[in-house]
Amino acid sequence: MAGCLPQYMPVILAAFEALIDPRFDLKGVQSTAGMVSPVFIVSGPGLIQQLNINDSYSTIGPGWKANSTIARALKLILTNLGGAWPGRTDMKSFGSPFKFGILLAENDSIYGSAWEPLRVAEGFAASQPTVSVMPAVSWSPDFITADRVHIEKLVEVIVEQARAKYDRKAYFWGKDNLILISPSMFRAITYAGLTRADFQKLLFERIEVPAHEFYDGKAPYGEAPGGVQIPAHVVQACIDNANATVPLFARPESLKIVAAGGKGPAMVAYISTWGAGPAYFVTKPINTPKNWTDLLSKYAGWDTPIVS
Repeated sequence: MAGCLPQYMPVILAAFEALIDPRFDLKGVQSTAGMVSPVFIVSGPGLIQQLNINDSYSTIGPGWKANSTIARALKLILTNLGGAWPGRTDMKSFGSPFKFGILLAENDSIYGSAWEPLRVAEGFAASQPTVSVMPAVSWSPDFITADRVHIEKLVEVIVEQARAKYDRKAYFWGKDNLILISPSMFRAITYAGLTRADFQKLLFERIEVPAHEFYDGKAPYGEAPGGVQIPAHVVQACIDNANATVPLFARPESLKIVAAGGKGPAMVAYISTWGAGPAYFVTKPINTPKNWTDLLSKYAGWDTPIVS
C-alpha cells in the first residue's frame, strides 16, 4: 500500500516501537484537535546508505522513495491500525500536509569529528542505527537563513522562535523540541568553538520567560493538562520572585539538535512540540535480520537515484 521495499521493514518496525512507547503519548497525538504529527529521524550512515534514505538536499521534502514511502507506511499504520480517521478519532479542524508523513535522515558527514551524532547523544553506540520520533506541531518549522552567520544572532533568533512557541500556560514546559541545522550553519556553530553540549546549554540558559508570565498561582500552571508536572522548585521560584526568569526546558538535552540537508545557505529549522500531554522525543534501535545482505541484493535497483 505504501510502496515500500522489503528492506525498509526494520526501520518501520523500530519506528512503530517508538510510536507505542508510553513516553510518546500516541493516544494524545492521534486524537488531539491540535495540529500535531509525528516526525521521524533516521541516524546511522551505514543503514542510510544501504537503504538510500535522503540525508541531503530536501531531506524533509518529496521526491525520494525511501523517505516518502517509509513515512507513508507509518501514516497508514496510524490510520488503519491506530484508527486515526478524520471526524471520528482524528479531530483536527484543518489537518496538515505534515500528516502525509515526514521522515528525514541525519547527515553524519556534516559533523566530521566535531560532534557526536544524534544516536550517540541519545545513548546508543555509534555503530547502532536508530530511528527517533517526535510529536511535532504541524505548522512549526520556522526556517532561519543567512548568508553570513554571527553565532550571537543565531542564538537570538532561535530563542525568539522558542519563546514564540510557548503558550503562556506552561503546557509546553519541559518538552523536547527539535533544531535542524544545515552544513553551513553547523560550520558557523563549530567555528565558535561550541560542542553539541555547549550549544544546548547556551540555548537552555537563554530560552526563558519572566516568572509572572509563567505562573500566577492558579491552575493549570502548577500542573498542565495531561499530567505534565511542573517541578516544585520551579513553581516556588516563581512565588518567591515574580521578576525572576524560568527556563522553558527541563534540561539542556531537551533541545534535540540534528545536522541534515545539503550545502547551501546557512539554515536552521526550529520544530516545536505540542503541549497538552507528556509526549517526548523517543529513540529506538533499528535491528536488521540475518539475511540482510541477501535482502539488499535481491531488491537492489528499485530505489531513487543518488544525487551527489
